[in-house]
Amino acid sequence: MIHTVIDKELGLEFPIFQGGMAWVADASLAAGVSNAGGLGLIAAMNSNGEQLREEIRKCKEMTDKPFGVNIMLMSPFADEVAKVVVEEGVKVVTTGAGTPTKYMPMWTEAGIKVIPVVASVALARMVEKRGAFAVIAEGGESGGHVGDLTTMALVPQVVDAVNIPVIAAGGIADGRQIAAAFMLGAKGVQVGTRFLVCNECTIAQEYKDKILKAKDIDTVVTGKRLGHPVRAIKNSFTKEYQACEYDRSNCDDETLENMGTGKLRLAAREGDVKNGTVLAGQVAAMVNREQPAREMIEEMFARRIKNSLKEIESPRQDLTFRQLKIHYEGNGMILNDNFARNLNLLTDEGKYNYNAYLLADENNISIKLVKYLGTNKMELIENQEYGYCCLITATQRILDRLTAENTVYAKIEYNGRKEVEMIDSKALKEAVINAIVHNDYSYGN
Repeated sequence: MIHTVIDKELGLEFPIFQGGMAWVADASLAAGVSNAGGLGLIAAMNSNGEQLREEIRKCKEMTDKPFGVNIMLMSPFADEVAKVVVEEGVKVVTTGAGTPTKYMPMWTEAGIKVIPVVASVALARMVEKRGAFAVIAEGGESGGHVGDLTTMALVPQVVDAVNIPVIAAGGIADGRQIAAAFMLGAKGVQVGTRFLVCNECTIAQEYKDKILKAKDIDTVVTGKRLGHPVRAIKNSFTKEYQACEYDRSNCDDETLENMGTGKLRLAAREGDVKNGTVLAGQVAAMVNREQPAREMIEEMFARRIKNSLKEIESPRQDLTFRQLKIHYEGNGMILNDNFARNLNLLTDEGKYNYNAYLLADENNISIKLVKYLGTNKMELIENQEYGYCCLITATQRILDRLTAENTVYAKIEYNGRKEVEMIDSKALKEAVINAIVHNDYSYGN
């Protein structure tokens, strides 16, 4: 399990946010995700101050975990809700549809961690200067309002441009995409579309069913003509809207604007998924079942593999843990006589499980590290195997080997000499650990 500055600073179990989706992200969903170990967000959307206050207080009754509020800065009630989050002691505010600099002094003075959603490097730099705790770099794969850059292109550029944590959003629904986000330099992820079908989400069942039945090419972006592009699942409404959008002679901007009014609420709350807007990201086709929020998050972070290994009996019971004890002592900790039970190394019957086998001094698990000449994987020049020992020891040996390979070169800039690594060492370490943690050892490899 990877921990970053995001979950540590915000008091979360997992570095994952739930998107602040209008007409979707209410107290029930926010509390459900927060109780599951992530950061739930209430969408302020076009609510006035008192409406938002009521939702915040409802959420407080449903969870004692951290949660936040997403503020849409284009809202006519933005000034009101900006004050309400301070008065109600909200700890995290994310923002969208505008620049939050007007409110940031008030929020930061109140101890609120401000995390704007950004679709460009320029905006990320601007909010960093104004005191943002982090930014959410959201690519155009996401549902709802979208920018031009994809997540794959946007995230590393923002990571390179700012010195605050970056949270990746857009096109993220499973552990592979989370691993990719970390490799790009992100310190956390924001997920929207998958949480639409979690049990704690209160939208209409028809909306959930539309997500569950979606195929890979079932989303479309409309609204570019008005400068507010939106991604949604194709239906009768998007077809009608598109026809109007490309017919300037018979459909003016005001008519087009009015066509979209109230359509999200119609789909999300009334269940009319033919005439309403079903906002969803391109990953909708990957979402295939309803689950509790906790189960979703654990699945995305591969926690369920760890739990299943607890019930698999170790192929050997004569295990020793000298290396594990050395690692603990090296970090200023001591393994007491109850360490096997405390670390979940025993089955319910009291025998060593597969977790214990992986951490024992001897096992049959190895990790191969190969090196090729060039990028076509045709010329193998090195093939090393690490393992048959405590998995922590094997992992450290691999990291040491990769560190030795990670060339540092000098880059001469106008303000002096700067040493640059070929690959960001922190991102490399996180990627290796993530790959090892996510491996399914229940197959014995």
